[in-house]
Amino acid sequence: MKKELPEHIQMLDGKAVITLSREAEIGGAKVKTLTMREPTVDDQIAAEKLGTTGEADKQYMANLCMVTPAEVGRLPLRDFKRLREAFDFFTD
Repeated sequence: MKKELPEHIQMLDGKAVITLSREAEIGGAKVKTLTMREPTVDDQIAAEKLGTTGEADKQYMANLCMVTPAEVGRLPLRDFKRLREAFDFFTD
């Protein structure tokens, strides 16, 4: 059974648009959404090489959202969980 998308995630053409709980500063601009591209096999292999630490997860999410790990690190935990939740829709 397929999970229902929460209101804060939209799947569009192989990408997930995640609405953040509040604006975040990304690349010097205030944004309310982040777009995550669909992970590839190479992304998964690179993530496995990083290990299973929180730092590795931060790097993986940053890569998929095309932002820096520092920008992901400044997100509230609620928004990081939204990124992980969106990721899960690519792997079910």
